[in-house]
Amino acid sequence: MVKQVWKAAMAFVVLAAVAVAGTARASDWDDAKDVVVKTTDAMLQLMKDPAMRQQENFETLYGEVDATVSPVVDFDSLSKGVMAHYYRQASDAQKAAFADQFKTTVIRTFTKALQVITLDKYQVVPSQGGDRDGKASVRFDFATTDGKTYRIEYSMHKKGSQWLVYNVTLDGINVGLNFRNQFAEAMNREQDMDKVINTWTVAVKE
Repeated sequence: MVKQVWKAAMAFVVLAAVAVAGTARASDWDDAKDVVVKTTDAMLQLMKDPAMRQQENFETLYGEVDATVSPVVDFDSLSKGVMAHYYRQASDAQKAAFADQFKTTVIRTFTKALQVITLDKYQVVPSQGGDRDGKASVRFDFATTDGKTYRIEYSMHKKGSQWLVYNVTLDGINVGLNFRNQFAEAMNREQDMDKVINTWTVAVKE
């Protein structure tokens, strides 16, 4: 159960993985890495605060997580990627409603995980190349206090002067593709976009 919650927690980004070619400048990769490191360190500080692990402080923790994560995740395009071809069928109101619902459920799931999981340490895996200007892949190896390890790969792109996360691969699971499939399955089952939007929850398969 803890592993499932942790996997759901890391799913605060989504969009199908995009193959990239060429070589990114070293400074680009370093800049992208620094964004993830800064955000991760902020999350670790929240996890170390005993008060934040109390259920009665959930909404306070949610606010802290939202303020930390939202500036570094490209939520504007992420919900579009989840909806995929259904995005073209949606009204402007439905697009806006899903973007809001998607962001809220992802961050709330992440917040719940922070209250039950304790990370011990992490290590940044050196760049393996294969990136290009404007895109970078940053890998982290995480270890929990109970000895579990996870490899997380953050796919990032540059918008203006800012690096933003647009997908995550967790232990080989493409989170973006998982969410896209989840939305498609819900649409096939319900045949009602408003119902799918209103009942959307985050789920990450093993």
